[in-house]
Amino acid sequence: MTENYQIFTSDKGKMVWASSHDKAYSYLMKTRVLDSFLVNKLPDVNLHTWKNATFTFPRTKDEYFLISNDTVRLMKNSREQYRFTVPALPHQRLFVLGGRLCYINHQGDVIFYEKEKPRKVSVTGALAQQRLLQQPIKVFWNLAMQQVFIGIADQCYLLQLMPDGTVHTLEVLNGFDFTGNAIVSMYYDENHHRLFLGSTSKGLYVCSRQQFRTRKAGNKNNEVYYAQAPYGNKGVLTANGVVFDSAAVYTVPLLSYIRKTGDDYSMVQEPGGNYWFKHENMLYRLNKTLTAIDWQQDIGEFISQLYLDKEGRLWIGGMKKGLYMIDTKAQVLQRQLYTPVIVDPAFMNAETPDVLWIGTAKGLFRLHLQDHRIDTLTALRGKYIRSIYIPESGEIWITTYGDGIFLYKNNRLTQLPIDRRQYLATAHCIFQDTKGYLWVTTNKGLFQFSRRDGLAYAAGIQQELFYMYYGKDQGFNTNEFNGGCEPCALQLGNGAVSLPSLDGLVYFDPAAITAELPAKGIFVDRVELDTKEVTAAQMITLQPDFRQLKIYVSSPYFGDPGNLQLYYSLNGPDQQKAPLWLPVNDEQTIAFASLPSGEYELHLRKVNGFGKQNTIEGIFRIVVLPAWYETTGFRILVAVILLLLVWMFYRLRLRGIQLKNRRLELHVAARTKALHETLENLELSEQQLRRQAFMQQRLLAAISHDIKTPLEFLVAVMGKSYQLQVDMAAAERDVAYESLQRMSVLIGNLIRYMKSQYRVNGPLLEIVDIYLLAEEKMHIFYPMAQARGVVLENDIVRETAVFINRQLLSVILHNLLDNAVKYTKKGKIRITSAIVGPYLLIELTDTGEGMPVALMDWINRFEKNAYDTAQVPFTHTGLGIMMVMELLQLIGGSILVSTHAPAGGTKIVLTMPVNMPGNDTASPFAAVH
Repeated sequence: MTENYQIFTSDKGKMVWASSHDKAYSYLMKTRVLDSFLVNKLPDVNLHTWKNATFTFPRTKDEYFLISNDTVRLMKNSREQYRFTVPALPHQRLFVLGGRLCYINHQGDVIFYEKEKPRKVSVTGALAQQRLLQQPIKVFWNLAMQQVFIGIADQCYLLQLMPDGTVHTLEVLNGFDFTGNAIVSMYYDENHHRLFLGSTSKGLYVCSRQQFRTRKAGNKNNEVYYAQAPYGNKGVLTANGVVFDSAAVYTVPLLSYIRKTGDDYSMVQEPGGNYWFKHENMLYRLNKTLTAIDWQQDIGEFISQLYLDKEGRLWIGGMKKGLYMIDTKAQVLQRQLYTPVIVDPAFMNAETPDVLWIGTAKGLFRLHLQDHRIDTLTALRGKYIRSIYIPESGEIWITTYGDGIFLYKNNRLTQLPIDRRQYLATAHCIFQDTKGYLWVTTNKGLFQFSRRDGLAYAAGIQQELFYMYYGKDQGFNTNEFNGGCEPCALQLGNGAVSLPSLDGLVYFDPAAITAELPAKGIFVDRVELDTKEVTAAQMITLQPDFRQLKIYVSSPYFGDPGNLQLYYSLNGPDQQKAPLWLPVNDEQTIAFASLPSGEYELHLRKVNGFGKQNTIEGIFRIVVLPAWYETTGFRILVAVILLLLVWMFYRLRLRGIQLKNRRLELHVAARTKALHETLENLELSEQQLRRQAFMQQRLLAAISHDIKTPLEFLVAVMGKSYQLQVDMAAAERDVAYESLQRMSVLIGNLIRYMKSQYRVNGPLLEIVDIYLLAEEKMHIFYPMAQARGVVLENDIVRETAVFINRQLLSVILHNLLDNAVKYTKKGKIRITSAIVGPYLLIELTDTGEGMPVALMDWINRFEKNAYDTAQVPFTHTGLGIMMVMELLQLIGGSILVSTHAPAGGTKIVLTMPVNMPGNDTASPFAAVH
């Protein structure tokens, strides 16, 4: 009951506000009890002050006893149910137990006061055995928890109303000064055997029952123990010769005689009861009464460990020479060196009759006894093996000094997680109890965990492994247990376990141990924002400029803080990754210096104890408001500015690209033009080279035909005249003259043609009388024409003058007349001309044998710019027609060749641009010039 008369009661381990339902205990309110004094607890100092007052003793939520002087009334909803008269009793010894008004006298008798008459109740349990009648009795009544305690001297008993109506007393505390510590209230937690004592001046005392017991021999100088062996059903024999029996503790004289130094690390007992001891190099076998030595031997080196397997083979670990074996079932005991490979073993255990596991300071070895084959686990190489536990074949639990616990199962080695305080790193010993739990001793206390959980963790089924920690507050004299001995833990026939430590043997029954698991909920105690406490139950909203958020979390737990495994994970908005679980620190605070804006969920998780997924979670929501630069309006503004910048950048970039493209186009155009010009020049050069090559070919042919042949003729004629010393005949002179004249004309034409090919400034123009020029050329060919019977006719109008290159036109007419005369016999050659606009047309016809069609087609293609020296008909080998076509091209003229029908022969039409003398209009050729 609080100062405001609020009633809280216990319901299944939880505190419930009783007065919040159905107006329960409303009669306890001050307004209802002005005429009486409320007694809601004992002791109560006010009882001495109000000696003659009426007292209210609550019974149920709507019933209470009213006691005044010698009258007791039972009231329900403020109505009297019955009353009875009793002698005046001290109110400090009155209390309500199980709905009954009770009184305890000085002799410790409990009396029930009922409607009919007082009834003395049978008292059982610890108080009945003690019966400390000479000691004053003090009653402690806890109304809220419905508990009554009796304090006698320094002892405290809990009164429990049994179903048969008797009162059972349970001793819950002894050796405590209740009066000196001003104790006024008590509460006993029956589940965890914990007593809470409230003092008026010294605060709250919490007294917990110690589930472990430490056994000592009383030797102040040496209470350090290592190896043990059973002695009888409940007794323990230590390697230093001390026997802990249920009746007494004593020392075995024979062992004291054998043991001269502190070599207490190994001893074993045969099924028949005989004991094997070691001391340095010596090995002893004692009878089961420990009164005689049956066998002894010096093995020649220090003995590290002893182990007796189920087949009766005693394995002896030598420090340097190897592993020995003795068959204890043999009639004659004989030691043999089994293998020199394994030396200085720290622990041995057999998996099967054929497989022996041996742990050393350098790793773990597996010895196959049939073929003496030895293999190792590579992952454990260099690790100090402290103990090996094999509950079944194929399942090997291994503890190490410095690396924790390992499980080897299904040919796979798994390292178990180490506790947060790293105590399990130095694990000495591991063993299993009858409930399926594994126990591990360390330098910092004792651990318990589920073997099933360990297997699930190794198989990947379970992500967490809960370790239950027991410290010296549970009954140890020290947290430092001993290891490196065999056996490292002794399990007795009655189920009890004895563990060696630096200060006595820790004795307990695992089946009777109640693990106080941290199974309560998770709560947020308080929240601090920038060092100031704020109100926040399940959610908090933060400004974006907060500097520190500190959240204090808790979970109700009276056990060791190391068993409270709290984790947290902060999940932000749009989180894609798996949650990252971090341990809550020892102060159980979670701090954040800054967080981006958004909604967060702080997940709190606690491991409740053993078993798969035995966890509880809570969620605390954190909302960080967006900063001004994170608001929607600001983001829209930024987006608009960015779009403008992007647009501007795009425009500038586009303009730059366009300018660059324009420059590139101009550059490409210039390069293309240059390439085209180069290509045209190359093509022109190629054409010129082809033409020059062709002309050279024709020139060689012409020189060979028109010059070399006549010269050879002249040389022959003149040589004949020279040899005969006679003059040439007139006919020969005429022929020689004509040949020389023809060669002279031909050479002149060739020279003029060659000059025209290399003239830089173009042909030289002058006024030419076409008639006279034609007459001049015909005059050259008159003798040849007469000889061939050819008539030459010049039908050009006299005094036809044009503006043209006389030399080139002269060569053209000369070659055409030469060809006509050469291929005409007894016929006629006629030249005519006409002026048609700015062009001069000259027509030359003959009645000769005519040109081949292929040659005419080739010549005519010249007018269509299809002239190609590669396509010259092979029948044509002369140079004259080639010179004509080349020279016509220089003066801008054209040629058209056809058959002269009906007389036959050839008709050649030349077309050349000219100007008439006196005409002011420039000719096309003059424009080119």
